[in-house]
Amino acid sequence: MGLKPYLGLRGNSLLRAAVALVVFPIFTCYGYNMSVAGGLLTLPAFNKQFSRMDTFNTEEDLKAENSTVQGTVIALYTVGGIFGALSCAHLGDRLGRKKFIFWASFFCMIGCILMATSFNFAQFIVARLVLGAGIGGYTAIVPVWQSAISPTHKRGSNFVAGGVLSASESP
Repeated sequence: MGLKPYLGLRGNSLLRAAVALVVFPIFTCYGYNMSVAGGLLTLPAFNKQFSRMDTFNTEEDLKAENSTVQGTVIALYTVGGIFGALSCAHLGDRLGRKKFIFWASFFCMIGCILMATSFNFAQFIVARLVLGAGIGGYTAIVPVWQSAISPTHKRGSNFVAGGVLSASESP
Protein backbone atom coordinates (compact mmCIF):
# COMPACT_ATOMS: atom_id res chain seq x y z
CA MET A 1 0.00 0.00 0.00
CA GLY A 2 1.75 3.17 -1.24
CA LEU A 3 1.15 6.81 -0.58
CA LYS A 4 -2.06 8.41 -1.75
CA PRO A 5 -1.64 10.47 -4.91
CA TYR A 6 -1.52 14.23 -4.47
CA LEU A 7 -3.18 16.06 -7.39
CA GLY A 8 -3.03 12.75 -9.22
CA LEU A 9 0.76 12.57 -8.82
CA ARG A 10 2.99 10.34 -6.73
CA GLY A 11 6.57 9.17 -6.62
CA ASN A 12 8.97 10.76 -9.11
CA SER A 13 6.18 12.67 -10.84
CA LEU A 14 5.23 14.35 -7.57
CA LEU A 15 8.88 15.18 -6.85
CA ARG A 16 9.33 16.73 -10.31
CA ALA A 17 6.15 18.75 -9.83
CA ALA A 18 7.37 20.00 -6.43
CA VAL A 19 10.70 21.04 -7.95
CA ALA A 20 9.02 22.71 -10.92
CA LEU A 21 6.31 24.47 -8.90
CA VAL A 22 8.21 25.39 -5.72
CA VAL A 23 11.99 25.21 -6.08
CA PHE A 24 12.42 26.78 -9.52
CA PRO A 25 10.05 29.73 -8.86
CA ILE A 26 11.78 30.42 -5.52
CA PHE A 27 15.20 30.74 -7.13
CA THR A 28 13.78 32.66 -10.08
CA CYS A 29 12.21 35.12 -7.64
CA TYR A 30 15.57 35.40 -5.86
CA GLY A 31 17.41 36.30 -9.06
CA TYR A 32 14.70 38.67 -10.27
CA ASN A 33 14.42 40.58 -7.01
CA MET A 34 18.20 40.79 -6.73
CA SER A 35 18.44 42.60 -10.05
CA VAL A 36 15.16 44.54 -10.32
CA ALA A 37 16.45 47.60 -8.45
CA GLY A 38 19.21 48.12 -11.01
CA GLY A 39 16.69 49.01 -13.69
CA LEU A 40 14.80 51.33 -11.38
CA LEU A 41 17.86 53.46 -10.67
CA THR A 42 17.95 54.74 -14.25
CA LEU A 43 14.29 55.73 -14.53
CA PRO A 44 13.70 59.50 -14.46
CA ALA A 45 10.46 59.13 -12.44
CA PHE A 46 12.27 57.02 -9.83
CA ASN A 47 15.11 59.55 -9.57
CA LYS A 48 12.59 62.36 -9.19
CA GLN A 49 10.73 60.53 -6.40
CA PHE A 50 13.88 59.36 -4.59
CA SER A 51 16.30 62.21 -5.20
CA ARG A 52 18.64 61.01 -2.42
CA MET A 53 19.63 58.12 -4.72
CA ASP A 54 19.83 60.12 -7.95
CA THR A 55 23.34 60.00 -9.40
CA PHE A 56 22.39 61.18 -12.90
CA ASN A 57 20.87 64.61 -12.33
CA THR A 58 23.03 65.90 -9.47
CA GLU A 59 26.04 68.16 -9.22
CA GLU A 60 29.45 66.65 -8.64
CA ASP A 61 29.54 67.53 -4.93
CA LEU A 62 26.32 65.54 -4.27
CA LYS A 63 27.10 62.64 -6.62
CA ALA A 64 29.43 60.89 -4.17
CA GLU A 65 26.97 61.20 -1.29
CA ASN A 66 24.01 60.06 -3.41
CA SER A 67 26.05 57.17 -4.75
CA THR A 68 26.84 56.03 -1.21
CA VAL A 69 23.19 56.32 -0.17
CA GLN A 70 22.11 54.44 -3.31
CA GLY A 71 24.56 51.60 -2.67
CA THR A 72 23.54 51.34 0.96
CA VAL A 73 19.81 51.24 0.23
CA ILE A 74 20.20 48.66 -2.54
CA ALA A 75 22.45 46.54 -0.28
CA LEU A 76 19.76 46.47 2.42
CA TYR A 77 18.16 43.68 0.38
CA THR A 78 21.19 41.54 1.20
CA VAL A 79 21.18 42.65 4.85
CA GLY A 80 17.53 41.59 5.13
CA GLY A 81 18.48 38.33 3.41
CA ILE A 82 21.08 37.63 6.07
CA PHE A 83 18.47 38.01 8.82
CA GLY A 84 15.96 35.92 6.89
CA ALA A 85 18.47 33.14 6.32
CA LEU A 86 19.61 33.15 9.93
CA SER A 87 16.01 33.07 11.17
CA CYS A 88 15.37 29.78 9.40
CA ALA A 89 17.62 27.95 11.88
CA HIS A 90 15.27 28.66 14.78
CA LEU A 91 11.93 29.33 13.08
CA GLY A 92 12.34 26.55 10.52
CA ASP A 93 12.56 24.01 13.33
CA ARG A 94 9.81 25.66 15.34
CA LEU A 95 7.27 26.15 12.54
CA GLY A 96 8.30 23.37 10.19
CA ARG A 97 9.66 23.76 6.68
CA LYS A 98 6.37 24.19 4.82
CA LYS A 99 5.01 26.83 7.20
CA PHE A 100 8.34 28.65 7.19
CA ILE A 101 8.31 28.70 3.36
CA PHE A 102 4.77 30.10 3.51
CA TRP A 103 5.75 32.87 5.95
CA ALA A 104 8.93 33.71 4.05
CA SER A 105 6.89 33.99 0.85
CA PHE A 106 4.39 36.18 2.70
CA PHE A 107 7.21 38.53 3.76
CA CYS A 108 8.46 38.53 0.19
CA MET A 109 5.03 39.56 -1.10
CA ILE A 110 4.74 42.29 1.53
CA GLY A 111 8.20 43.56 0.58
CA CYS A 112 7.26 43.58 -3.11
CA ILE A 113 4.04 45.46 -2.41
CA LEU A 114 5.85 47.99 -0.22
CA MET A 115 8.56 48.50 -2.83
CA ALA A 116 6.06 48.91 -5.66
CA THR A 117 3.99 51.42 -3.69
CA SER A 118 6.88 53.35 -2.11
CA PHE A 119 6.23 57.06 -2.02
CA ASN A 120 9.00 58.11 0.35
CA PHE A 121 12.56 57.13 1.12
CA ALA A 122 11.85 55.43 4.47
CA GLN A 123 9.19 53.18 2.94
CA PHE A 124 11.61 52.12 0.19
CA ILE A 125 14.26 51.26 2.81
CA VAL A 126 11.78 49.16 4.83
CA ALA A 127 10.60 47.48 1.62
CA ARG A 128 14.16 46.43 0.71
CA LEU A 129 14.72 45.00 4.20
CA VAL A 130 11.42 43.09 4.30
CA LEU A 131 11.85 41.76 0.77
CA GLY A 132 15.38 40.65 1.58
CA ALA A 133 14.27 38.93 4.78
CA GLY A 134 11.59 36.97 2.94
CA ILE A 135 13.85 35.92 0.11
CA GLY A 136 16.75 35.12 2.42
CA GLY A 137 14.45 32.95 4.50
CA TYR A 138 13.14 30.85 1.70
CA THR A 139 16.39 30.55 -0.23
CA ALA A 140 17.88 29.07 2.95
CA ILE A 141 15.04 26.65 3.74
CA VAL A 142 13.85 25.50 0.28
CA PRO A 143 16.99 23.45 -0.51
CA VAL A 144 16.61 21.71 2.87
CA TRP A 145 12.94 20.99 2.13
CA GLN A 146 13.86 19.79 -1.36
CA SER A 147 16.38 17.35 0.12
CA ALA A 148 13.86 16.17 2.70
CA ILE A 149 11.23 15.26 0.11
CA SER A 150 13.71 13.62 -2.27
CA PRO A 151 14.38 9.90 -2.17
CA THR A 152 17.74 9.15 -0.57
CA HIS A 153 19.38 8.08 -3.83
CA LYS A 154 18.39 11.38 -5.53
CA ARG A 155 19.09 13.89 -2.75
CA GLY A 156 22.54 14.89 -3.95
CA SER A 157 21.58 15.43 -7.57
CA ASN A 158 18.43 17.34 -6.64
CA PHE A 159 20.34 19.57 -4.22
CA VAL A 160 23.06 20.30 -6.80
CA ALA A 161 20.43 21.07 -9.46
CA GLY A 162 18.92 23.70 -7.16
CA GLY A 163 22.36 25.16 -6.48
CA VAL A 164 23.21 25.35 -10.18
CA LEU A 165 19.87 27.01 -10.87
CA SER A 166 20.37 29.62 -8.16
CA ALA A 167 23.96 30.32 -9.25
CA SER A 168 22.95 30.74 -12.89
CA GLU A 169 20.23 33.27 -12.00
CA SER A 170 22.36 35.46 -9.76
CA PRO A 171 23.43 38.72 -11.40
